[in-house]
Amino acid sequence: MILNPAFISIASVTLVLISLATFIGYILLRNNPNNETFKKVMVIIKSWWLIIGFILICLGFAPLGLLVGFGILSILGVIEFEKHTRVVEIKKHAIILTVTSVILQYLCLYYSLWSGFFAIPILFIYLGSAFIVIRAAKIEKVPEIFSHYAVLILTFHLLAYIPALYIFNLQKSTAEHSLYLMFFLILLTELNDILQFICGKAFGRTKVFPLISPNKTGAGFIGGIIGITLLGGALFHTFAGFTLVKSCGLGLIISISGIMGDLSFSAIKRYLATKDFSNLLPGHGGVLDRLDSLIFTTPCVFYFLYFT
Repeated sequence: MILNPAFISIASVTLVLISLATFIGYILLRNNPNNETFKKVMVIIKSWWLIIGFILICLGFAPLGLLVGFGILSILGVIEFEKHTRVVEIKKHAIILTVTSVILQYLCLYYSLWSGFFAIPILFIYLGSAFIVIRAAKIEKVPEIFSHYAVLILTFHLLAYIPALYIFNLQKSTAEHSLYLMFFLILLTELNDILQFICGKAFGRTKVFPLISPNKTGAGFIGGIIGITLLGGALFHTFAGFTLVKSCGLGLIISISGIMGDLSFSAIKRYLATKDFSNLLPGHGGVLDRLDSLIFTTPCVFYFLYFT
């Protein structure tokens, strides 16, 4: 897979861009050594080297690389989430059940057992919740225990749709098209946040969710949706083999679902009274901080392609 022309193109363009960003950041910081903004930017860029390296390794050895890589991220994410839990009575049991669910789901994907992949989270939510509620023996905390555990299972089931999407598309299309699909899905999900930020700063006046994310504006949302829909139409049509209409649909889905993912995890972090889930990636936060939008965009794209 590493010698696949699509992967070589993806890796080359990505490494050139991150190298250029590093060079520009270095020049700016050298000329302004006491500028705190430039210092933060360089910290963020350094973390991007780790993120991009990880993504390229996963794509270069896909599908196994995606299965192993995102399986590991899922387990790290479970640990991150549980560090902030308020329901300490179920922490150990929730981790064990969720990690078991993750492992079984990824095994089902490896062997293309789709019925098992779809069924496992449902079984773990209901049977696991019953076990945890009984084990905790805290009647007054039953709603909180159930919701906490259900969110945990669903979050890491949705994350598993990243390797699932590649495997599913590979069964219908070529390895080259599948690589481009995954790469542009990740790229557009990240660009969605950037476009919203730029459009919000330039044109935003009305804050739409001030209690959840005070910096989000209506203009930011609209700008992100229009920009990602158009970019998705061009990129998926040109490189991933989809019709122009379907490609625009993918862009629209990525933008809207990405916004929902960002807001949902912002709300969760506010409830847990934390800014970041961890400091694993300096300047970015933890695994869940970096993947929050992707956790929503990937399953939405999966089911759009599954039913069309």
